[in-house]
Formats: sequence, structure tokens, C-alpha cells
Amino acid sequence: MKGRLFFLVFALVAGSVLGGGALLVEPDSSFLDFLASAQGGEGDGIFGWLIRSVYGFFGLRAAGFVAGALPLLETVILFVATVVFVFWLAGKKPGWRPFLLGALSVFFLLATVRGGVHFFRSRSEAGLPQSLRLRGSLEEVLPFVEGGSVWASPSAARWMSVLHPGFALQTTPGATTPSEWRAQERKHRYRAAIFAGQPDESLVLLEHLAGSSDWQLAKVFPFATVFVRGEKNGGTAWLSAEKVEERYPEPRFAAFYFSRVGARLAALRQNGEAKRFFLRAVDLQPRSADARSLYASFLAGRKQWGDAIEQAEEALEIFPGCEPALQVLVQAELAAGRPERAWRFAKELYSSGAKDTFSEYLYARAANAAGAFSEEEKALKNLVEAAKKKKTPVGAYLLLLGQAYAKQGFAEQATASIREAIHSGELTAEQTESAGKLLETIEANKR
Repeated sequence: MKGRLFFLVFALVAGSVLGGGALLVEPDSSFLDFLASAQGGEGDGIFGWLIRSVYGFFGLRAAGFVAGALPLLETVILFVATVVFVFWLAGKKPGWRPFLLGALSVFFLLATVRGGVHFFRSRSEAGLPQSLRLRGSLEEVLPFVEGGSVWASPSAARWMSVLHPGFALQTTPGATTPSEWRAQERKHRYRAAIFAGQPDESLVLLEHLAGSSDWQLAKVFPFATVFVRGEKNGGTAWLSAEKVEERYPEPRFAAFYFSRVGARLAALRQNGEAKRFFLRAVDLQPRSADARSLYASFLAGRKQWGDAIEQAEEALEIFPGCEPALQVLVQAELAAGRPERAWRFAKELYSSGAKDTFSEYLYARAANAAGAFSEEEKALKNLVEAAKKKKTPVGAYLLLLGQAYAKQGFAEQATASIREAIHSGELTAEQTESAGKLLETIEANKR
């Protein structure tokens, strides 16, 4: 009986770790934020955590990062974990019965976690129009992209491959510049391009298509932006404010559309319309941390720091720990020359579990300003590792990492990082000159 109890405890711990830890794969954070804030639950920290934890595990499977290999990978991990635990518990080679009991306990718990997803999603999405849900947005994308090869941003490719497995999507790995993307376009003859995830995902390519003459903006949805090949026709790709409120008469639904589409319009440099949408969202839902934090991010992007701080602080009052609001406050305090306050908000942001690229970068900047160079080094190492893994530009991060090493007196590590940055070929002329001077200084200090 005691052994079975141990197995049950192990199952609970393993399932909890996997359920919460799966958030590291970063399923769409904007969708998770909405799940946590729907039905007025923004201020409920426990409810928000449960939504993130449970949906996080579901997102690990649904995202399809390793497609059909994922169930096998999960099985192997749980199998090994169970074996290790049994050996530790028994101190000898266990019999097949306790081993089977341990394995079944773990799998039973994971099945329960997956089942809980449907409960929480149904609770948080109750009454939400289909067109404002993630799946609804993607289904509305289909008429624009059927009948040809389609380019998709990483999040769009991930979601579409799960919802529509037979769909022809090209993700052009490694294409980080417009010229590289154009080379892929000539090869695949894309009919359409889908951007999803955060509004600024693949931002360089988004801005390139928005300014090109041979592609036109077809539609802006809360979760996706679609371009199609062809000359611009002068039409509007999003609903007018009047049409939004006709379509979504309930204020919280209209506010959701305004704030989410507003963020996508801001990424498209449609600043006037974006601001009108954000203001309307805040007017309709003044107690929405989601609407206020997105508006604060927009204002920060325009360097309107006073208004940005006001909106961010309102968002934090409604929902303590709101990550977008904390990001804004870190930026604002750095811009105002208040490193101590920036560092305080950065640590709060980091302790909230925010590990996305932008949060890591802000943490590194705030650490540098506060003189916490070892913490800056830690964040920059994470950024370098993530950039190499995603095959995105890494030169600037390597240069900053070299500077962080140098400030701590680690000459060899600094030299290696700076030289790698120079050899990457990704630095600007000014950065290359700065890197050369820093190398000279390091060498001079060795003598």
C-alpha cells in the first residue's frame, strides 16, 4: 500500500511538472492571456495559472513541434522517469507489477490533465464568438490561401499543420531578410502569406510585404494577418469600428477585437487606425488588463512614455504580474534614466516566468544599467542559444555578451564572443568598429 501511495505522489508531481513546464515551448502567449482573462478572470491569479499550466501541456502536443514523433518522445521520457523512480524507491530491480503501476499512474494523470483542458477552455470561452477564437480566425484564413503554395510564419505554420494537416505550407527556414524570402518565393511561387502568433512575429518580412507593390494586405484577423499576391486594390482589410460593434454588440467581445486587431495594425504601421482601436477597446472595457497593456505597448513603441506608464500601471492594478505591462515599465524606466526602478520591474517580469526573447532582452538591458553584469550575462547567453537554435541573427547578442564578459574581467570569454560576433557578418559598420576597439582594449589590459 505504501508503495502505491509513493507511485501516486510521483504521478502527481510528474504530471504537474510536465503540465506547467510545457509552457517553455511557448504556445501563443496572446491566446493564453485571453484564456486567463476571459469572463472577467483577469485578476484571478490562480485561475490564470491553471489555464496556463493546463493549456500549456495541451499546447505542447497540439503545436506539433515534432509532429508524429512527439507521442513516442513523451512515452520514452515517462518510461525512463518511471524506471529511475522505481530503482530509487526499491533500491533494487523492481518486479513488473510495481513498475506497471507506476507507469499507469503517470499516464493516467496526464490523461486527466489533457481532459482538464476542455473544461477550462469551455469555461473561459463560454459564449465567445467563433470568429474571435484561434480556430475561428484560422478557418477564416482558408478562403484566401486555398489553391496554391502558401508561406506561413512559424506560429501560423504550427497551427495550420495541426488544424489542417494536409495543407501545403512552406516556412522558409533561415529566411530572415527580404532578399532571402524573395529567393524562396521565386522557388515556391507563393500565392499567399500568413502571419500569426505575436503581431511582430517575422516583423521584417511583414513590413516588406506591406510596402511591396506586388503583394496586397488581404485581411487582418485577431490572430492572423494575410497577404495575397497581386497589386494593391485600395480596399480595407479590417472591419471599421462601426462594423465591429454591429458584429459584436457585447462590449467585451468588441473590445477584444479592437485591441487584438489594433496590435496587428500597429505592426503594419497603421498607427492612426491602431490608436483609434485601442482607445475604443479601453473605453468599452476600462477594467481589462489585456486592452490596457496592449495599448501601453503601442504607446511605448511610439515613445509616448508618460501615457504608456499610465496604461501599464492601470493594467498592473487590475492584473498584478501582467507581463506586457511590466515590459512597458522596464522600457519606460530605462528611457527615463532610472535604472534601479527598471531593474526592479525587470526582476518582477523575470520572476513571473516570462522567458520570451523580448523579456530576456529587456532583462539584459536592465541588468546592464543596474550594474548586475552576471545577470546580464545569463540573459544574453539564453538569447544567443535561442537565436542559434532558431537560426536567426545572433551577432548583436554575441557582441553584447562579449561586453558583459569584459565588464566582469573575463578576457578570454569576452574575446571569443566578440570575435564570433564579428565573424558572423551580421554586425553593422558601427558595431564592427566598436567590437574592434573593445578587442584592442582587452588585449592592452592583458599586457
